[in-house]
Amino acid sequence: RLRVTPIFLPVVNYAPEGDNLWQTLGARWVQAKRHALGFSELVYIHDHFPRVVKSIKDSKQRSVFIWRLVFLWVKLLMIHVFMAVFIMILPMNGAVIAFFAHHEMTTTLSVNSWMFLINCVFQAIGLIAFLCVFTNSVLLYESVKSRMDDTNNLGIFWRSRSLHFVTVVPQSLVWLPMFFAVAGAAEWIAALKTARTHKFHYDVALKKNLVESASQ
Repeated sequence: RLRVTPIFLPVVNYAPEGDNLWQTLGARWVQAKRHALGFSELVYIHDHFPRVVKSIKDSKQRSVFIWRLVFLWVKLLMIHVFMAVFIMILPMNGAVIAFFAHHEMTTTLSVNSWMFLINCVFQAIGLIAFLCVFTNSVLLYESVKSRMDDTNNLGIFWRSRSLHFVTVVPQSLVWLPMFFAVAGAAEWIAALKTARTHKFHYDVALKKNLVESASQ
């Protein structure tokens, strides 16, 4: 019996790598800036949306186009704009709550306040979303580890799915602030480039030479 197991190879990007730590970090930064240039896709949609909608004569086809475009627009918005502003929204949210708490505005923090409840709900949703991302990274590794070399010689934390997840969560939480700071900087650089010009120079990040590595 043939068993077909889908894997996510189309969305697995190669990891840039240099000869040392600093070259690897530089290569990752180059890759981040290149990916962030997808910010220009939002500008492209906003620029061409009125013209394309106007050119569609049939009302049904126009509605279908708008309906489908909304999902693409929201996807781009959540990828690029969210990444750019999250590092500022998170501490701002904490600062506002601390301000209300220290200035005796306790009624604002009451559970009977709909604003307070909405804030709590969105924080809970955000935490669950991050946990889903951590889980997905572990499942993605489990899906492709059969294609990797020497996975059987790794430590118990990589061979066990449960232990792998337990270690991924705290490690990811530690590095998330720096990740969002660097990713946000890449998005703001892309936004400034998009505001200045529509022509970009794409730099290709370093990729480790597997042939040389195998011969060493």
